[in-house]
Amino acid sequence: MSTTLQDLRTFVPVNKIGRRAAADMYEDFDKVEARYALWTVDGLKKLTRETLKSPMRRAILKVNKYLNNAVLPCDFKSELGVYIINSCGEKVPLTINPNIVNAHLITEYPCESECEAKCGCLPKQLCADIQTTQVKNVIRIGDTDYEETVTSQLLPSGEYRIVTTTPYEDLHNGGIRYDDKIEYVTDFDTAACGCITPSERNLAKLEAVCWDAFCCYCAPCVPGNSEFGGYNIFEENGTIHFDGALASDKIYLEYRGALPKHGNEYLIPEVAYDTLVQWTKWCSIANKKGVPKWERDDQF
Repeated sequence: MSTTLQDLRTFVPVNKIGRRAAADMYEDFDKVEARYALWTVDGLKKLTRETLKSPMRRAILKVNKYLNNAVLPCDFKSELGVYIINSCGEKVPLTINPNIVNAHLITEYPCESECEAKCGCLPKQLCADIQTTQVKNVIRIGDTDYEETVTSQLLPSGEYRIVTTTPYEDLHNGGIRYDDKIEYVTDFDTAACGCITPSERNLAKLEAVCWDAFCCYCAPCVPGNSEFGGYNIFEENGTIHFDGALASDKIYLEYRGALPKHGNEYLIPEVAYDTLVQWTKWCSIANKKGVPKWERDDQF
């Protein structure tokens, strides 16, 4: 899931919480950073289960045909549905195969395609997902490597385009500059809320130019069939495994997410900042024998 700049105003990095807790506990943050981050994440999971809402997200995962598995999204919490696309362009739910690993109880949810604003448009996440960096090519200029990026963009007007940003050496002024080449692809009709409207025209264009996104959000659901294979999830190591019957090289995952990520940093809802600082401080003394029980209880 991509995180917009507007969203970032309501989130704080994980290490900010750890840094504050370490300062309060007179700890060297560089030495306890990893441990404090782990406690913060555990606290957020507990808080999410008890208080905060978990958003539903979608992802397209590539299947490693040699290992017969795929890597789960970094913010994965629990799955709502695992699908493949059949030859008719329909989403077929995969069934859990308890023989792969010991399965845990999972509640099945029906397919969900409407916008969170209940406006009847396609989900806003679809608009975010089709705006991605598709390719990064390394270009060497002199003795230094630079990146050429190819990015898909959806403008507020509904125009969908591909932008290629290429580095080049400025022979007149010196230094490295970047040139943007813009390629028009198509245009979508958008509603006032910013969603792509689910018209036949838009759906046909999505199917033509954004096949993966169309399958993930717009393909109709049909009853599951064990012939398409089964799956089970290793949440502890972040992978989903399939049995030998799976014939697809991609799967479509609907899941409950936590911990959005921006760049290389995980983010925490700002509303939970003080709670998680106190939680992390409690974790740091919860098992220390030299700390009196009353002090540990008071911190909790």
